[in-house]
Amino acid sequence: MCIRDRSRLVRVTLRLTSMHAVKFRVRCIMARFDLQYPIRLDELALNNPAIASYEPESFCGCIVSVRGRLPWSSITQGVVTSTTNELAGGTPFLVSCSIYTSGKVTMTGAHSVREVEAAYRLLVPLIAPHARKQR
Repeated sequence: MCIRDRSRLVRVTLRLTSMHAVKFRVRCIMARFDLQYPIRLDELALNNPAIASYEPESFCGCIVSVRGRLPWSSITQGVVTSTTNELAGGTPFLVSCSIYTSGKVTMTGAHSVREVEAAYRLLVPLIAPHARKQR
């Protein structure tokens, strides 16, 4: 469905006859993925208390805040080349990740696909040591 059809659907639904164009802006991107292995959330939260919060009484997932910087070079090339936090320049980002014991992850708060990729590259090495062994 193209944008023109979607804007027409909005106009018809809201009964707006004088509206001719709708401008869309991406404010937040949500991404989901599955790591294909279960995670020990209690250990993840204990080993990373500055960035992880796990309270099973109130929410079944562990919330991890991933902070980083997109280097300037990645913005011009379209590829994230480095995701270290020690970079002097670049665009800072903050992505909130909900990690579940099944290994499924939901990322919210990214403003671009590059931020999702950078957060993924920072998050997976944090999660990998806490994988539950399969029987």
